[in-house]
Amino acid sequence: MVADDGSVGFAVGAHGKPVATIIEEYLPGQSGNPGGRPVGFHSYIQERTSDGSELTDFVLSVFRDENGASIKERMDAATWLADRGFGKPTVNAGAQAPGIGDFTIVIGDRDILGNPINDLPRD
Repeated sequence: MVADDGSVGFAVGAHGKPVATIIEEYLPGQSGNPGGRPVGFHSYIQERTSDGSELTDFVLSVFRDENGASIKERMDAATWLADRGFGKPTVNAGAQAPGIGDFTIVIGDRDILGNPINDLPRD
């Protein structure tokens, strides 16, 4: 960052690597990116990618492993497609949600020590 006097503000962080220091803070409500996305960028991408279908086709090809993608790349592609196709999942404050608490899933009819969990007669 360059200060008004022309000096560059850096501090030394862990392992002696330079770390940029904050010379001027943003005011509440002030954007960290005042220029925003360039005007016309949206239409530029739409025009050059058949309204985005080329981008979607590419991500689908990664998801379908048509190009030797790794599992991580395929999972990232699935997330990208799901987020844009169905919307990003919302965060639910689980502790605040009514009716949700600790529970146990039981597979079988015996506990960890081999004792019967349910003494009801079986059909």
